[in-house]
Amino acid sequence: MTDSERFARTIALYSLRFTPDRLGVVEDMRFPQMRVVLRQETQRLGRPPTQDEFAQACILAWSGPFPRDLETPIRARLARAYASLVREHHFGLVLREICGPQGLEVLDSDYLDLGQGIDFAIEGPAGKVAIAVQQATRRAWSFANRKAWRRCVGWSVITAELGFENRMTCGQFWLFRPEWIKQFVQEQVIHLVAA
Repeated sequence: MTDSERFARTIALYSLRFTPDRLGVVEDMRFPQMRVVLRQETQRLGRPPTQDEFAQACILAWSGPFPRDLETPIRARLARAYASLVREHHFGLVLREICGPQGLEVLDSDYLDLGQGIDFAIEGPAGKVAIAVQQATRRAWSFANRKAWRRCVGWSVITAELGFENRMTCGQFWLFRPEWIKQFVQEQVIHLVAA
């Protein structure tokens, strides 16, 4: 069983819970590096964290004093971020399983995400390409447009959009189908990075 298959089987057993608690000041707050927290918790636990474990780990990673008076809307914001971070993490696992044997390096970091507005970079002998992962929804497009201004010049940026035709359901999560990711890499990425 591959890492991505093990990851998907585990999260299929998890439940998601969302609350309508939104507060403008929280939506604009600087949160801990959530991608890093998810990755570290997955390594520490030997499995993906649950939604509550993820939120608690983010609160523990908070820089400076945690605003206890805003804990409910902060936890709601973390809960909303969790499902997309899980989807993105799974996408990265599959990407590495596809690209690694071909000698291509898959990079992801908060610098790429927060600084460049992209989720993954693939480097090969012929060059590099950036991949932005998002859902095919108006809210996701709006968020992607806010990130797009940060994109570095000189990168080919390809968007992988999760829609009905390329998703699979794992419990309450929507993930990209691994066979779709493989096709996406073959059709849109390899010719840009492989020698």
